[in-house]
Amino acid sequence: MGDLNAIISPNDKKSIYAIGKRCNLFCNFMDSCNLQDLGFTGPSFTWQRAGKSERLDRALANDPWNLAFPQCLVSHLPRVKSDHRPIHLRTKPGISLATGRPFRFLVGWMKHANFSSFVKDKWKFSSNMASSISDFTSHIKESNKFVYGFIVNYFN
Repeated sequence: MGDLNAIISPNDKKSIYAIGKRCNLFCNFMDSCNLQDLGFTGPSFTWQRAGKSERLDRALANDPWNLAFPQCLVSHLPRVKSDHRPIHLRTKPGISLATGRPFRFLVGWMKHANFSSFVKDKWKFSSNMASSISDFTSHIKESNKFVYGFIVNYFN
């Protein structure tokens, strides 16, 4: 699993400059090792630069691995500070650790007079995007209760 820098199908490349060409050497390697591409969910391409998009990052597995993890799921995640999308492999995707109601951004927040200063004050990138987002969403949820709490009470 990772940045394999090879495409295995013409559909793995989109470019205004060139047509996607299958990397025969890599495909022969996959065949000789009995490896299969695990597929993915999410955007089609994992790498993007200067009008070119390619699926260079992928997860491969052999038959014993596929039998051990038949429900595995590979997801292409959003790009953050890179021209590559990270890929996430879940071996048991039916197990969900998230609890509670999912976070929803409300467009109406942007119309609030203090929203811009709120974001500048509360958004802190801590070198870990997941924890930075988690911290910010905690701040905005608390602010939402204070500023717009009556809306929640009205509907409950």
